[in-house]
Amino acid sequence: MAASAGVVGDSLASSARDHHGFEGLAGLDAVPNPSMLTGGTRPVGALHGGRVLPVAAGVLFASVMHAVLFRFQLPAERDSR
Repeated sequence: MAASAGVVGDSLASSARDHHGFEGLAGLDAVPNPSMLTGGTRPVGALHGGRVLPVAAGVLFASVMHAVLFRFQLPAERDSR
């Protein structure tokens, strides 16, 4: 779960850093552009946003759902033979 969050966070952070350096945008102004690019508006962004991020999001979602289902698990029934 931490690895998936790291992949998503690192993708956005590195893209925001690049936009800040290359485009000359201020700190918070550099965040929306990478978010849109990661979503798939460019060929590389589409490859990354179409394969890497859905897998990372799926791992995060599966981890959360596993914890929820484990928390509300029904007790096992005993065999009365």
